[in-house]
Amino acid sequence: LAYLQGDAIKLHSHFVATGSLEGRDPYCPAKESEFVGRRRVHVKVIMRTYDKQLLNIIGSLSSIVAAAEDRADWLDLSIVVLNTGEESETHDELAVLVKQVTATLHGASNRRIKIELRPWVLDLDRTYGYKASDLELQVTKEAHAQHRPDYVLFCNGDTYYAEETFDSARYYLEAGIDMVGMNWLPTHRHADYEIHGGATKRCSFIHGGVDLNGVFLSLEAIQRADASFSALHTPCAKPGDSMTKAGCRAVDTRPYFAADWGFFHQ
Repeated sequence: LAYLQGDAIKLHSHFVATGSLEGRDPYCPAKESEFVGRRRVHVKVIMRTYDKQLLNIIGSLSSIVAAAEDRADWLDLSIVVLNTGEESETHDELAVLVKQVTATLHGASNRRIKIELRPWVLDLDRTYGYKASDLELQVTKEAHAQHRPDYVLFCNGDTYYAEETFDSARYYLEAGIDMVGMNWLPTHRHADYEIHGGATKRCSFIHGGVDLNGVFLSLEAIQRADASFSALHTPCAKPGDSMTKAGCRAVDTRPYFAADWGFFHQ
């Protein structure tokens, strides 16, 4: 996945509950002068990964740190890595890799962004890291106020971000918008070749139209909705009124495969 500059931001008015767009076109990036005097923003990236992504996380972590480079005047960033694999055997290997990548990035960057690997936790089978994500969300909510982020960004260990990611979202993050979504470049399996030739998927807050890796989520909004992945991990499992109310466009009975949309819907 990669994110695009300029038209990378799309908001659905239904989700704009805090802050104000001030009449702006959500596809138009803000000018530097518009940021004067606005608040600092702390984004916490929660990266879920497992043994098959060990090499990918080198590029993923590097892309996130690079996107935050030279943005210390307004952006605070922290990164937590979750080992969501079903076996604990590779955790030591992942720990060594994260330590090495962190040291390399600290040596190359002018910022010392904190990167932590959480202890491996035995997860239930076929939850695909979502229960681990809920555990980390709880830790985040219970953190001391000074360590609590303004926004959470979930990603996988094979997600890559363009250098303009934070810049493109800056206006909306500083305005306190609840959910800020980005377009993305999908893998071949998820490409829609009838739209834009499959090169880009445009973010839209509908079932199948938004990707968890590409949404900045306000922690305040998460707390207000008491949202979690486990609470509504199969919102699209049954046809009928319940599926319609959940905003589902198709039936998907697979456990946790609609958990992203279930979370957003809350």
